[in-house]
Amino acid sequence: MNTTVALPVSLGVLAITMIAVLVRAYGPRHGLWLASLGSIPLREALSFDIVGTVSVYPTDFLYLILAVDLLYSRGYSEVWRNSTYLKLGLALILLSLPGFYTATKVFWGITSLYRDVLQLLVFFITFMLIRDASDARRALLALVIGLVPALVYGIFQSTLPFDAALPDWANRMIAYDADGRKNIRIFSTFDHPIRFSHYLSVSLAIALGLVPGSKHILKLALAAIACGIVYCNFQTFSIGGLLGMIAAIGTLAVLYRGGLALAAIPIALVLFLIVSPGALTTKAERVLTGKATTVAARVVTYQQAVSVLKDHPFLGLGWGGIRTGLEGEYRLTRASTVAFAAENYFLQYGIALGLPGIGIVVTIFVLFMKQIRRIPRNWPLFAITAAGITWYLQAQFFPSVSVTDSFLLWALLAVSERASRAETTVPEAADA
Repeated sequence: MNTTVALPVSLGVLAITMIAVLVRAYGPRHGLWLASLGSIPLREALSFDIVGTVSVYPTDFLYLILAVDLLYSRGYSEVWRNSTYLKLGLALILLSLPGFYTATKVFWGITSLYRDVLQLLVFFITFMLIRDASDARRALLALVIGLVPALVYGIFQSTLPFDAALPDWANRMIAYDADGRKNIRIFSTFDHPIRFSHYLSVSLAIALGLVPGSKHILKLALAAIACGIVYCNFQTFSIGGLLGMIAAIGTLAVLYRGGLALAAIPIALVLFLIVSPGALTTKAERVLTGKATTVAARVVTYQQAVSVLKDHPFLGLGWGGIRTGLEGEYRLTRASTVAFAAENYFLQYGIALGLPGIGIVVTIFVLFMKQIRRIPRNWPLFAITAAGITWYLQAQFFPSVSVTDSFLLWALLAVSERASRAETTVPEAADA
């Protein structure tokens, strides 16, 4: 059995085992919830195609089952009364509907709408099932520990030659070192190295942020996971990933407010320079000297996004019209390094949904920044804050609107909103 077949089979067995263990430990509802969070990094690798055209994602059924169960047993009045994010998420879905009228790639619009509905389900489930600080810690731990299989496969992938056989869901991308040698930009169980890098950076913030208050054995486990994250993020050869890791460590250093903690920033920078692979160092040097074409390419995508907003300020191009618009009327160059996207989270929502779309996602960001100031110290404040800031910072360098990016963000938003209301909300007993 080759690796492209063995991987999904192995991950499938692992996922089933994880669900069984968690259900036994925490009961059906909480066990499935933690399994759904832990399986986010495996979503793409566990998918399969029907007649070669439609992809099926088995892990998505966990969210649908949990959402139906919670709606039937508890309803939606609690989250509707207490969550601003839910209303903003529904507004994003409603804004997406007019775009179907002019969509040139209707299926792309449908998949984007499906993503927005699912991210809202992730938020709803997480919001409803978190009742205290322990629930919040378990949710964040699930996000980090669920990354372990991806880390193991990513480390293995980093040992492969650049022309090795890769899974069919992935994008093969190459990085060159100073001598012109080719290196695979690893993507592990994700479909793109940059998405893997983004998840890694945020998970690093969570792992290090959960160290305070953890038992000794868990501290060692989190430290080991953090080392694996740093190694794999280097092997994605992403400058955004490097900045994301520095943001995670820097944010935590500020939160710790100690001399040793503040020293972590220069220490981390020195260590990163020492252990980073040659291809990443070469890429960083080219970015700093202005020789890297990716910098100019991103500027072009920003210019294209501004042009779209000028012509379509209220509704944008719609999720099903972005590719056609950027391939045609709004294309400024035919350089292959220029993506058919905005290369920026906020601008991507702008070209899809216009200024109202930008307004909503910016409002969500501002609300998050306000909420973290109200989180009690007995909740995982450091992990929530560092993870959210890291997510948004790295999201400024690519269109972070994939399913994995969205699930991670909305899970964090649910934890932050629950935590910020902890002082005024009376905890209820969690169901098994």
